[in-house]
Amino acid sequence: MWVLGSVFVIPDVLLICQVLAYGPKDFPRITPKAFRWMFLIAMALGAGAAPVLSRSLHDTHGVYAAVAAILVVSVCYPVMLYNRGSVQGQSVTVASLWLLLTVIAPNTFFLAPPEFRLTDRWLLGYMGAVSTILASSYLIAVILLRAGKIQFRGRVHACTAKPSGSAPQGPLSM
Repeated sequence: MWVLGSVFVIPDVLLICQVLAYGPKDFPRITPKAFRWMFLIAMALGAGAAPVLSRSLHDTHGVYAAVAAILVVSVCYPVMLYNRGSVQGQSVTVASLWLLLTVIAPNTFFLAPPEFRLTDRWLLGYMGAVSTILASSYLIAVILLRAGKIQFRGRVHACTAKPSGSAPQGPLSM
């Protein structure tokens, strides 16, 4: 299991670097420094939640936490697309790969051998199904938006941020 988990370390580090580098553009109302601090706090809270969830569900492999993380990201993709108001930064390739992951990973865990001792396979199946529905809708939306078949009505492209460091001062400025 350790080998399987270690395979995801490099992509995870790359994703974290991407979020820290490009994430502040999606939140122009807060400073990049505030964004980075909030991101690091969220990462720390998530890192603390994973072992608690695993212990509560008697899951020594972290399966429930992994599927819960997939569900959270599956919610974030369509929300990000809507908030941006455009397909800027969105690709059919990434949406397709995410859909593939949401289909494979939860179902692999759902069908895991008995030695995994997963106490609630229905929970895994439910979270996997919801993740797949959300990832499918995201992929369909990206395809239709890119093809010009649908468009955002009355939405301003939210991802036209000011240059880094010039966010307006406010309660979240640091």
